[in-house]
Order: sequence, then structure tokens, then C-alpha cells
Amino acid sequence: MTDVFENRRLVMKQACESHWALNLGKKLNTWSILYDNPKNMVYCHVAKAGCTTWGRIFSFISRADEMRRLNITSPFEIQRRKVHYGPLLPIGNKNWDNLKPELPTTAKKFMFTRDPYARLWSVYLDKFYLPDFLDYYLSYKMHNLTKCLSNKELVRSMWYVFQANGHIRSSSQFPEDLPDYTEPTVRTVLENLVRGNPITKEESQTQRRSSLVEAYKTVTSAHVRAIQEKFQADFEMFEYDIRPPI
Repeated sequence: MTDVFENRRLVMKQACESHWALNLGKKLNTWSILYDNPKNMVYCHVAKAGCTTWGRIFSFISRADEMRRLNITSPFEIQRRKVHYGPLLPIGNKNWDNLKPELPTTAKKFMFTRDPYARLWSVYLDKFYLPDFLDYYLSYKMHNLTKCLSNKELVRSMWYVFQANGHIRSSSQFPEDLPDYTEPTVRTVLENLVRGNPITKEESQTQRRSSLVEAYKTVTSAHVRAIQEKFQADFEMFEYDIRPPI
């Protein structure tokens, strides 16, 4: 593993020092850097690559007194929307240009990355296919969403995304005849489905991969080239396959 990470750092360093990367850096305004001073720890926020988890962790660390007051004993008890939109945003969310001059040379810096094609598919499912971040609609402002779609239509969209993300089997039929499609009813159906017909880790991974491949079969060559150009830095710095999933 040591050799693997040393090679990753070398490849990333070489890519960052290349001419195109230096020009790219001048155009960027990286704002989402989380820094915890007491822990001397820096995290670069990358959307759809574990950022919610790390946001929770930094919030839990930086707001320790508040966590005790709220009786929150684990980062994973923090609601997703609160760590992204408040009131439990991590303290120390800074712009890199502002943070760099005050950053100790001993700071532990880290980030997580993800294949660009998988990131885009995940963004589409969560932010576009599911309106208004429907992935957590069961606990957040469902009444606003139903102004455009019925409860049943909202749940149908959620059902497909759960299948695409490998949470429930693709063979699981959408329940067309529920007495209602409110939170308690839908939650009960899903819990019973997960307990009664669980999907294994291997099956989930296979199903996720299949949904990704099928999705990119519908993307035009022109759009694929645009993706490759947009995420050139990711493909080179992290050695992702520039070809779309097959």
C-alpha cells in the first residue's frame, strides 16, 4: 500500500506541475477547504466523493460543545442537510487562497477522488432525476415537492434511484397499489423489502455498475468528449480511464 500511495502522489505531482494544470489553477477559485486548527488537518471538499461524510466529521470535531448540547454522540447522527446548508456547517470552511498563508507546513492534507463518469451519474441521480434533493425527501419538505409531482410519482423516482445505486434489487417491482405514498407507509415498505429480500455487497456493486454502463450508452460522442475535456485534470492526476464505462 505504501508503494501504491507513493506512486499516486508522484503521478499527481507531475500532472499538477504540467503546463496545462498550472494554467487551469489560475482560473480556479477553490473555496471548499475544511481546516481544523487544533487537529492541524486539511480536507479538500470534492462533491460526490464522500464529502457529506467528511463534512459530518469536521462538523462533529469543530462544534464539539454544540454536539454535546444537542446530545449528538456520532458524526453520522448529524442530518445531511444541516451539514451542507446549516445550521451545523463545519467551522473552518475556507477559500484556499485565504487559508494557504496561515497554514502550517506540518498540516495533514488529504482528499478523496472518484471516477468522473461515476461522479456525474451520481450527480444526475441525486440532483436532477430526484427533484430538490429527493434522496432525503422523506424527512425534509416533501410538501414543497408535491406541488409539481404527486407523492406516488416522487416515490417512483426514488425507487429507481435506490435500484440504480444498488440499495434494492432491480427486480423489485414498484408498489403500484399502496393505500398512500406518505413517509410512514413508504418507509415500512422499504424496510420490509430490505429485510425480506436483502441484496449482497457483490450484487449491489454489479447492479450499480450495470446502471452506470447503461446510462452512458445513451450519451452522445460529443458529450463524452466534453466530459473528457472538462475532467482532464481528474483523468491525468488520478489515472482514471478516460474511456466511458463499458
